Amino acid sequence: MGSPGLADFSFFSGANRNFSADAFRCKRKYGKIRLLNNGHKEEETMPLVHIELLEGRTPEQLKGLVQDVTAAIAKNANVPEERIHIVLSEMKPDHYAVGGTLKSEG
Repeated sequence: MGSPGLADFSFFSGANRNFSADAFRCKRKYGKIRLLNNGHKEEETMPLVHIELLEGRTPEQLKGLVQDVTAAIAKNANVPEERIHIVLSEMKPDHYAVGGTLKSEG
């Protein structure tokens, strides 16, 4: 067996099969993520979805977004919904630019 911290998200197929989870800086290993929890090993299949978006959506809109994304991952990756983790990062319009123009300017 390999060392803790290795992963191989083999529940994905095609081009997505070899993506890396930057949040964990994982390496590939047999469809599992090994996490250390107070010195104890814990294994679970755990898709992590990080969504970056401009601030301004209501709590209801964010709730709908995470519900829809969770359902899509569960269906297409064959993972139970309770194992899917989603991180929402909201940015201020003056912290994001496209083509050299801040979103707060146009």
